[in-house]
Amino acid sequence: MSANSLQSFDAVAQNIPTLAVAAIFQKDPQVLLAHPGAAEKFEDLKNLTLLVSSEGQQTYFKWMQAEFGFSPNKVKPYTFNAQPFLVDQKDRDAGLCHPRSPSRSRRKVALGQKSFLLADHGFNTYSTLIEARRETVEKRPDLVQRFVQCHGDRLGTTISTATTKPQTR
Repeated sequence: MSANSLQSFDAVAQNIPTLAVAAIFQKDPQVLLAHPGAAEKFEDLKNLTLLVSSEGQQTYFKWMQAEFGFSPNKVKPYTFNAQPFLVDQKDRDAGLCHPRSPSRSRRKVALGQKSFLLADHGFNTYSTLIEARRETVEKRPDLVQRFVQCHGDRLGTTISTATTKPQTR
């Protein structure tokens, strides 16, 4: 599995014998969150200190730097704990690059944070790619096809179940 197609390009550049054989998302669900009043437009986020994961710093944040002039000096590590961002409402100079979890993002937006979907601002990469070794794709395409089909079937069942059954916590 690969987070986005940038990693596939990197694999080609490094002669890693893998191929992307399927993309679960045609649009990357990566979002940036900001406290109410801290950022109204995507470009306003440049003025904030952003919490970004190490993976994000090597992928979508590089795009943000090249396309919009975001500064690496305004980035702090995101440790997949949103509590510091959510608790300190006085810190309006913080933004959060949230991992790919639309349900989590919706919960946070429900708390008042402004959400910016990177794909809506030009980050046009596939997300959650299934990769296979080139040799496996060439010698056992039926196996690769069955794996991708099985994953798609399970994903469809998961989505169907999530939308028809109430979830309890």
